This record gives sequence, C-alpha cells and structure tokens, in this order.
Amino acid sequence: ALEGAKDCIRTCRPVVLAEWNGTNIQAYDLARDAILAMAKALNYGLYGVPALNPVNNPLELRATMAQTESFLFLPCVGTA
Repeated sequence: ALEGAKDCIRTCRPVVLAEWNGTNIQAYDLARDAILAMAKALNYGLYGVPALNPVNNPLELRATMAQTESFLFLPCVGTA
C-alpha cells in the first residue's frame, strides 16, 4: 500500500500510521527493512508506536519490531 501511495505521500506529506510485522511482510516477499528504506526515500522519520522510538537503522528496526507492529511516518521538518 505504501509503495502505491508514495507519489501522494511525497506530494501531500501526511502523517502515516502503518502496521509492519515479520509474518505479513514475508507473505509479500518484502525485506524486513523495506519500511525503513521507504521512509528514507520519502524523507520521513520512522517511529515505533506507542513509545515513539525513532527507527534510524536496521538494528533499531529489529528491536522495535520485537516490541510493536505499529509504525508512524512523520515528515522531516523543513521538507516539502
């Protein structure tokens, strides 16, 4: 869904809440860190919900995925 919406996300810069877990992404043959790559490509910060822990690299993503399946995309400040 994020891949299909990336032009809209890039243009409108909404806050996006996404579910991301190993079982679901495996069914779609996605890499575990694809969500991190998408956030970086769109110039968004990625955060685990509800703690709002920032996710900046694959190690942080793995640790956050052990705690939650909910991730928040927030547009980086100063971007359009």
